[in-house]
Amino acid sequence: MQENKLKARDQHKSADKQRATPARKSWLTSFGTLLVVLLIIATSIILFVLRGITNQASSPLSTPPAAGQWVNLDNRYLFSSLEAAPTNPALLYACASPYPQPQQGQSPQYTLLRSDDFGAHWQDLSKQVTLRDFCQFTINPANGNELFVVTAGTPTGGNTPDVLKQSSDGGKTWKTLQSRLQDGQANVTWHVQQLRQVGHDLFGIQWTSPLASNVTQLSTTTPSRLVHSSDEGQTWTPITNPAASITLIVHDYAVNPNDTRTIYEIAGPPPRLSEPGITPGAKTTLMTLYKTTDGGANWQQLLNDILPDSTLQLASAKPTTLFVGEAMSNRALNDTSVPMLSSTAPISFRIRTSTDGGATWQTTLQVQGASGFVHGWFSTIDGQLYALSSANGSNNSTIRRYDPASKQWNDVTKPPQPGDLLAVTPTGTNNGAVFWLRSFVGGKTALYRYVSG
Repeated sequence: MQENKLKARDQHKSADKQRATPARKSWLTSFGTLLVVLLIIATSIILFVLRGITNQASSPLSTPPAAGQWVNLDNRYLFSSLEAAPTNPALLYACASPYPQPQQGQSPQYTLLRSDDFGAHWQDLSKQVTLRDFCQFTINPANGNELFVVTAGTPTGGNTPDVLKQSSDGGKTWKTLQSRLQDGQANVTWHVQQLRQVGHDLFGIQWTSPLASNVTQLSTTTPSRLVHSSDEGQTWTPITNPAASITLIVHDYAVNPNDTRTIYEIAGPPPRLSEPGITPGAKTTLMTLYKTTDGGANWQQLLNDILPDSTLQLASAKPTTLFVGEAMSNRALNDTSVPMLSSTAPISFRIRTSTDGGATWQTTLQVQGASGFVHGWFSTIDGQLYALSSANGSNNSTIRRYDPASKQWNDVTKPPQPGDLLAVTPTGTNNGAVFWLRSFVGGKTALYRYVSG
């Protein structure tokens, strides 16, 4: 009997053990599952935080649009400028005025636009930042969400300082800077235009009056100077002019991003205005291209036969590559459905190129007499050149590409309708380019985009 009791006890323990084993395994399984869930949640939180930190520096990159087709993106605004953030080609900012514009005699109202998808959608920032008679901006080359914008100080202009505003969050919030010019002169009004950020410094051209940048308002006593700021626009210091004449006018400039002490500057005497009632003569005043490598202490002449209405561009990734575009007269954006009053007036245009920092030059494009128009030209950061040109009296225009290495022009695409080449921005892949065409036909405005592979 004792033996039977022992067998029964052993059988009871074995049954208890069998019942306990599944329970312990179930508990361990649940605990392991909980650990996995916690690890997934923790990983997600870390990735979300890291993604948030990344987005503080710039907007997320997006895939470039399909190449090889023109797309009309907007008919609500008349665009005056457009730029892509150097750190993110999908992030764009633009100065524009709502269309239709105010009646004749009233100043257009400007707004700042933002897009983070290559222009497919635009956000109007007019509620975030108030702009008046003009709009110019520059983007931090290291942070696409930081930008500066300059506009008129008062709606009626006058001899009041221009206003410089800064945003560090892509235009959501703004602060107005108390910009001041430190040049040893009293009562100097701050009027800095052609604003650009190169490296950590801001550059611009200081005019003596808010209208001085308009050629029709210049007099023989209106000077301008190149200035820069190293404290985010608070204080500005003039860069010494390359000539002693107080009437020297700085028309355009470019700064080497690898060495901001290396500066190129187109300057010359102001244009002479005719007396009332007298037809002005041809513009014959020639400009000079100067270069300094020590921040303005010393200057050297590179070209002394530059035509009026000249612009200067520098390839930021190859800063020894320069382009000078010259025209005898400006051709403003016109409604191409309305004949121009001076359609037969002689127009001469040329682009000269240097790939060695201005030591030697060659003419890459030249339009003789009234043989045609150039409706905008731009250099990419790697030194490729694009120009929109058409024959005189023809709306059949073509965007062409110039390669400084091969010294050859090639046709790229024909725009869908007449217009001006507003900007050329990168795609971020395979050295592609995005063309922006500003069109104004039949009293209607449009912004077209074309992606070149």
